[in-house]
Amino acid sequence: MNSQTFVPKSLQRPWLVYLLLLLPQVAITHSGLQSADPIAALLDSTGSSAFLLMALSLSLAPIQHTLRLNTNWLQRPVGLALFSYGMLHGCWYVLPNGLEDIDKPFIYLGLSALGLWSLLALTSNRRSQKILKRNWKRVHRLTYLATVLVLVHVAMNNKADHYLYIAGFAFWLFWQVAGRVRASRKNPVQVAA
Repeated sequence: MNSQTFVPKSLQRPWLVYLLLLLPQVAITHSGLQSADPIAALLDSTGSSAFLLMALSLSLAPIQHTLRLNTNWLQRPVGLALFSYGMLHGCWYVLPNGLEDIDKPFIYLGLSALGLWSLLALTSNRRSQKILKRNWKRVHRLTYLATVLVLVHVAMNNKADHYLYIAGFAFWLFWQVAGRVRASRKNPVQVAA
């Protein structure tokens, strides 16, 4: 596929994208610490930011295929920023509450998703791609499992304003899986790799 890029080559710096995605956390932390309940504010803001970055991360491939824009250079920094916000979200929960307060099922799901995002972050470099070879793609398909875990985590948290997001993600995930099934029926060798 011959893709055009929407950003000049001279500005395609993954570290710059990562920095721009993490800069809002400074403002979020500052405003969260000023609120009446700083831990709840920081927990909510980092969780929402991770959720939105997950949506952005999962949207990059469809954008590339639909609009024929090269978004490959954005995958790693967006994924690492997603992991960073997810890790901060987990830390803001565990640090004040301790490990004895993780007996709720939605907390287990969130920690399981964070474990998967950790694996994906650790293997997002070129060295891991060389070591894992074809298995690298298989490992990074765990993104879909982590997404499902996050969706159930958010749904079990009983926040009514998140149900629209969950419905959108569920539709998107169904669309992606249906596309893979259609593609595997057309060319089973290429999709299995």
